[in-house]
Amino acid sequence: MDAFPHLISIHQLIINILGDIKSRKLLIIKGLLFSVVALLSGGGLFLQSLRWETLCLILIFGWSACRFYYFLFYVLEHYAGRGCKYAGILDEVKQLLRKRERLAVTFYSVREHL
Repeated sequence: MDAFPHLISIHQLIINILGDIKSRKLLIIKGLLFSVVALLSGGGLFLQSLRWETLCLILIFGWSACRFYYFLFYVLEHYAGRGCKYAGILDEVKQLLRKRERLAVTFYSVREHL
């Protein structure tokens, strides 16, 4: 039983409507648009408070967010020995919740036999 079935169904609906992007050109455009959004939002935050501390915090935030993304989608897959790919953060959370439920069931079944 999924913990968040409504989120998963919305995710599936979006995938069914939009589909996966297969065009290399569209993927590059999508990546460039994400970078434009990131630069504009970071620039907007900096312009609200023109201080070096603000600029440093924005840069640290951007760097750490990129490292976290790398960790989620590369390190876990290639180095942590997970052995399975996933489509996104919601998919990973779903797999972690399933694993947690299996561990809880195993723990309670072992505990009953003691």
